[in-house]
Amino acid sequence: RYALETGINGHNLELELTETIMVDNFEIAKEKLKELRKNGIQISLDDFGTGYSSFDRLIELNVDTLKIDKYFIDNITGTDEDSLIIRDMISIGHRLGLKTVAEWVEYQAQKDYLLEHKCDKIQGYLFSKPVSEEETIFLLKKYNVNSNYNEMN
Repeated sequence: RYALETGINGHNLELELTETIMVDNFEIAKEKLKELRKNGIQISLDDFGTGYSSFDRLIELNVDTLKIDKYFIDNITGTDEDSLIIRDMISIGHRLGLKTVAEWVEYQAQKDYLLEHKCDKIQGYLFSKPVSEEETIFLLKKYNVNSNYNEMN
């Protein structure tokens, strides 16, 4: 259905939601997400761990990806307790069959810790500041991230 309306295959889309958006109408949100997933659209839960997170809700929503909040990333190199929380979030995510993404990574020590504990993806200023569409296209071509980019446009 979505491919007919937009020309984009649902398997090429990922919808990123914050958990707070679903607090007031959880059952409605759950049903809408179920419909999106039927069309191949993947779902990411952003800012995980900071609001109303619970693993039972996470399972009910059937998301694909957990995006670990900046608060936890900032504290990776702090106390042992902070580091253990990140490690366990990644581990639990993987045991639930989810991909894990760490946001706002700014320091090599954070990256090293996340790689050591098998975080799937790492984003942040350590790699790049936000860039324009033109610069993004240039970088994709430069690093050959998607060699079919010109064929898509």
